[in-house]
Amino acid sequence: MEAQSGLSRLLVMRPIFAFVLLLVCGTLAMAQTAQNVAFKPYTPHRQFMGRVDKFSSFVLHNEADWDRYWSMALSNGVTDAQGNPIPAEPSGVDWKTTELIAIHLGARRTGGYTAKVAGVTRVGRRYDVAVDEILPGGMVMQHFTYPYTIISVPAGVPDVNITVNQKSGPMRMGMGRKNPIGTEIIVYG
Repeated sequence: MEAQSGLSRLLVMRPIFAFVLLLVCGTLAMAQTAQNVAFKPYTPHRQFMGRVDKFSSFVLHNEADWDRYWSMALSNGVTDAQGNPIPAEPSGVDWKTTELIAIHLGARRTGGYTAKVAGVTRVGRRYDVAVDEILPGGMVMQHFTYPYTIISVPAGVPDVNITVNQKSGPMRMGMGRKNPIGTEIIVYG
């Protein structure tokens, strides 16, 4: 009877031991080190002002994602003769090997703000994207702006975590490069 009781305890403990072993192995596998990810700033063939008024990020896996993103975030009412939004064809994007990540900082009360990706690392199934928000320095236009940046990364983007760090911009007495409507733009790349 004593031997049977020990055997039944062993049979009960065996699945618990297996579960604990799987849990420990899974935790060790997830505790991976961060790996730098190669990225490039991506700028559509024409620079457009964003119109996303809240902090947002978008992962664009294919051209259909780009078209939805374009009409929601960047098109600014550019339409054809029938009133349909005109999509900006994403130039130089091979959707089989590349995906895009768009980061919008939201509305700012003045010009002079820019967004620049400082680095991308992969930790397990997550991309950590560090974004520098460059604050205005000197005189700026007094109107709402919507700073954003887009980067291209290797295809297969997992979950994305965005961290924004504010940095002081250079002090200047006037505007930087101007687009046709006079707002400051920064083109990376």
